[in-house]
Amino acid sequence: MRYFVLTVFLVTLCGGFANPSLSQTAQKPAATSPPVLHERLAPELAQALALKAVPGQPIQMKEKFAGQEMYYSFMVGTEDGSVYEVPVHSGTGELAEIMVESLAKRPKNIPFEIVSMATARATVKAHVIENAPGKRPPFMKDGQMEVHERKLTYAFKPKRDGRWYSVLVDARSGEVVSMQGNKP
Repeated sequence: MRYFVLTVFLVTLCGGFANPSLSQTAQKPAATSPPVLHERLAPELAQALALKAVPGQPIQMKEKFAGQEMYYSFMVGTEDGSVYEVPVHSGTGELAEIMVESLAKRPKNIPFEIVSMATARATVKAHVIENAPGKRPPFMKDGQMEVHERKLTYAFKPKRDGRWYSVLVDARSGEVVSMQGNKP
């Protein structure tokens, strides 16, 4: 038994059966191997991850591609009547950006963190003062939450020097998405 183990050790050490030509030749660099493919998550596990992020009732599941990456995209309905799209990476299980399909009139619990209405309002005032001509400070009515291009936004209608504007603020980042003005 020792003789067999010693022979196997020597064979692996020398790279062959003690052939001097094999042990003295220059080693060729290894060819690059193809990328390792990740095992895909089972759709049931991906659904559990999506429901952990957005508690509710799963409505529909689709497989979507973003470049070379595949995602399971779940439509999840919440208790208040809102519907969210929750994409889960099929290989890693990581969540992509949660999108809003439809929003209930008065959402109770939003499954991700958003900026406050007061912060969005201050952003709009600063943006209108900076980007709209006029001398008077802007007058604004209360904003409302809505869905714009499947993203949750705050919509404001500020007025400055007789001109009304429509300003949208992304509820997740707090940045101004668009500003349009109307002539008096």
